[in-house]
Amino acid sequence: MVTGEVAQVSTSMGNSSALAGEGFTGPVNGTRTMSRMCPSCGRSIDWDALSCPYCMWRFNAGTGLNVVSEPISRGKRVLLYVASLLIPLFGIILGAIYIMKKDEEHTSVGTICLVMGIIATVVVLPTLLALILYLMVLGF
Repeated sequence: MVTGEVAQVSTSMGNSSALAGEGFTGPVNGTRTMSRMCPSCGRSIDWDALSCPYCMWRFNAGTGLNVVSEPISRGKRVLLYVASLLIPLFGIILGAIYIMKKDEEHTSVGTICLVMGIIATVVVLPTLLALILYLMVLGF
């Protein structure tokens, strides 16, 4: 059965619908507990678990999906910061995109790119334009 399909689950209390890979486990002291299948190892885990106790697969608390974020290398950070200073619009857009990401590393890089893009727009760009105008007037 493909994950996401609705399957009919027959219980002692009647039929009910559940997503494939999700459902109820057997009665424990007369109660039923919700469980789901780990997408990584396939074992049954508690419905409220934020990570699989067997393979440590992490679930996003809101959607049940795994939150995967690759670390940003030092070289890529430097490149993004320099590009944010040289192309202010790039820094502002990239900063806004990175700030919306869930992990702290991307949020930090996004904030720095956004600030550098704004600084470049307010300080560096007018200074460069004034320098070019000055050179044009003097005839260099």
